Amino acid sequence: MANSTSLKGPYAGRLIPSIDPSIFSYIRIGRSFEVRHGNVADALNKLQYTLRRNRVIQELRLAARHEKKGYKRRRLSSERWRKRFAHEVRKKVQLVNKIRARGE
Repeated sequence: MANSTSLKGPYAGRLIPSIDPSIFSYIRIGRSFEVRHGNVADALNKLQYTLRRNRVIQELRLAARHEKKGYKRRRLSSERWRKRFAHEVRKKVQLVNKIRARGE
């Protein structure tokens, strides 16, 4: 068993068994991350971050139940609008910070 005190993040305190990596040598599909210095928690955190960034978990949750065409169209439209709005707000904040830095 791995030492649970060396784990960081959401996996801290959990015991992770030591597994011979050669038994997984046949796995070639999907996302993989290198485990460095036996730090499995960091590799799991990187995987979780990548899945969150690629919206894999949200898509799985949405695919669990059927979504009517109109609701899906409205949801996607709303998501696009929120994304555009957030981008414009970020641009304005950057502009304000740049003006403040100039001292105007």
